[in-house]
Amino acid sequence: MKRRDFAKLASIGVVAMQSFPAICSAEMFNNEKTKSSKVPLGLCNHSLRSMRLNASQLIEYAIKQKLDSVLLNSFQPYESLEDGYLKTLSDLAKANDISIYIGTGSISKYSAKFSNKYGNAEALLEEGLRVASALDSPIVGCRIGNIEDRYVPVYPFM
Repeated sequence: MKRRDFAKLASIGVVAMQSFPAICSAEMFNNEKTKSSKVPLGLCNHSLRSMRLNASQLIEYAIKQKLDSVLLNSFQPYESLEDGYLKTLSDLAKANDISIYIGTGSISKYSAKFSNKYGNAEALLEEGLRVASALDSPIVGCRIGNIEDRYVPVYPFM
């Protein structure tokens, strides 16, 4: 679809919603899919980092708060990356209807915060994919760098 066609179609939709708001809103809210779906509410280990909780404690905290998901956005909260430990986390989350999403941290060797603890960026991403698979995470989030990296005069990989 061309941009102009999209703009025309969107304009017509806006006019229709303004002209017939009761009909449009009734249709939107009577949709069966809308009734049964919900946006998951969760927490990220980064936002609770001062509590120094490990992965299982974060999942337990999410359970107590009646949340739907946990984002472990780096490998730091894991006590281990071994399959047995990851299965324990996965079982705990599944038993309590919690989704786990994972991240790897920074994947740029040029970042001030890049850690080569897991090897280079490719090895880190491979490990992230393995951990995501073990925890049934549909994503592997990663960062290019941190806030300080945004203020360097020239970013090397651009």
